[in-house]
Amino acid sequence: MGDRELARRPLCACGEEVVLALPGSGLAARNACPACREPYSVDDLGILRLAATDRSWRDLPHHVVAAVLAASTAEALVQEMLDGEAPWPSALRRRLMHPSGGGAATLVAIQPGARVLDLTGWPTLPRALRSFGANVAVGDWVYARLRFAALLQDGTPDAVHLSPDAALPWTAGTFDAVFVDVSELESAAGIRGRDRLLREVRRVLRAEGVAVLGTRNGLRHLLERPRGAGVGLAELVRSVVRPAQKDVVRRCGLEVTRTVVPMPRRVGWRALVPGERLADHLRESLTGTSTPRAAAARGAARLLVRLGGARWVAADHYLIAQHRGAVTPTLTLAELVLADETARASTGRRAEIHALSDARVAVAGEHHFVKLPLTAEQQEKLAAEVAKTEAARRTAFAPFVLSGARVERRHGLVYAVYPRVPVVHDPARQHAAVELALGRLGVGVAGPLSSTAFWGRLATDRGARDAAEIGAGRLRTLVLDAWADRVVPVGASHGDLHSGNVLLRADGPPLLVDWNRFEIRNPLLLDGVYAVVEACRDASGGTLASALEAFVDDEIGGPLARRARTLLGDLAPLEAAVVVLLDRAMSYGQPRRRHRPWTLPPLQLARATLDRRMMTVPEDRAGDRREA
Repeated sequence: MGDRELARRPLCACGEEVVLALPGSGLAARNACPACREPYSVDDLGILRLAATDRSWRDLPHHVVAAVLAASTAEALVQEMLDGEAPWPSALRRRLMHPSGGGAATLVAIQPGARVLDLTGWPTLPRALRSFGANVAVGDWVYARLRFAALLQDGTPDAVHLSPDAALPWTAGTFDAVFVDVSELESAAGIRGRDRLLREVRRVLRAEGVAVLGTRNGLRHLLERPRGAGVGLAELVRSVVRPAQKDVVRRCGLEVTRTVVPMPRRVGWRALVPGERLADHLRESLTGTSTPRAAAARGAARLLVRLGGARWVAADHYLIAQHRGAVTPTLTLAELVLADETARASTGRRAEIHALSDARVAVAGEHHFVKLPLTAEQQEKLAAEVAKTEAARRTAFAPFVLSGARVERRHGLVYAVYPRVPVVHDPARQHAAVELALGRLGVGVAGPLSSTAFWGRLATDRGARDAAEIGAGRLRTLVLDAWADRVVPVGASHGDLHSGNVLLRADGPPLLVDWNRFEIRNPLLLDGVYAVVEACRDASGGTLASALEAFVDDEIGGPLARRARTLLGDLAPLEAAVVVLLDRAMSYGQPRRRHRPWTLPPLQLARATLDRRMMTVPEDRAGDRREA
């Protein structure tokens, strides 16, 4: 896709470009077309409203939609989300806001300056596309969804509230790529309207452009309907014969060149699997123990795969389509960044994309493993992670650090490349590797807590905000006021030491990965106590709070726990637990973290538990605390 000068403004119904008088005072601006004088408005967030009516936001409670429409700032919406009369369920917040939802952005080889139209209504997709350098226009028939994205996803410049009954307000050939949720089109405009809007997508897509169309497996969704819900014969036949809806796309003048399947489904996906590999992926993944009902479902799915019916197992699809006759190959961005592209092409393999923590995805090639960021912030963090990985190789951690990590750039996109090594899965050996790594560090050197990287971060304004977000302001003040001279073993720390960050090589010693929290001078107890806590959680399935409390009460046995207790120095186990909690709060701190449900509630619960325990210890009895 070329870096070309493209028309940026949407069009009025009369064909004249819309010229906006954007609001500067927080009040909506009223505009009118200079040619036909048809009025249109721009709201307080800069969203252009071309639709006279609105469509409902499916599957969302009324009070959630009302909160989005009423909020004028991110802070106000977050307050209502968490502390209003009807707090939003955690699962809903995760579905709407987890940044890995932007993984579909990796399905197109975006270049800086490319013009992209997002018609999906998926709140985290525009931010991922912008982080790849695209100029993104967002169109939606649901006004509340546009406001939500504008408030919580770094704004939505070029956001337009559309009417599903009107043509798309852009000239022909405007966009290099268009992303569409086909089921949303059908919901907004019906089947005929869906087909008309898909023809509009074809019109605004340039000749060599790429469309990514999200479709649902009609058969799967029919089977998942509540009991008693009617199913028409025509709908059933259509779902069985064409589960991916490729025929719908072809009728509208686009040719499907590739199919990628989000597994297990689009919301909460863990892998984006090329259609060519779907059967193999399902054979590998449909294993393991589970409830009798789930085991029966897996057995039925395995049988269907063996009979050649893998396409009916997938819940959702991404159809990658182009104009008929287009000659540009549709390699994904993920495939293009693989350093071993020649080897991959020679074997005919397509890249499988996996979701990582937070806003990253991983791509495994023949010889390399690539981490792709989905936000601009993550690009910086990945570069820092590679630098810290190399720094760790110059410490006692050296035998556990993979060599050859590097930072690469593609048209301004920063990503990380690691050598790929054959690995095996053995939880017992992974836990043993954590013990081995912790033992390798020795006893460190004695130093005051105030001389460590932990202290330096805690004393900053950012440290104050991170602590306050989990309600740990009092604990932070206590540490800074009274514990500066506490002597603890100090040395290099991994920062996130647990069995999940261990790679067991098939042909060599174990490795530790994810060095983004590495510090050259930190309390060794951060690795020791956290490793014990995570091992306890793995064994019991408990919370961070219960595991920290078990460590404080000396209820965790074994060599790892005994080793951790030798690293506390002048701190009591309860005080060490407080230090670990504050470190975790700062490690996961990020802008507006309050509404990120996968980090906040466990930290809040642990803070409440430790706060209660600390309140029972008199402030002037430090010696008693060290023996507690």
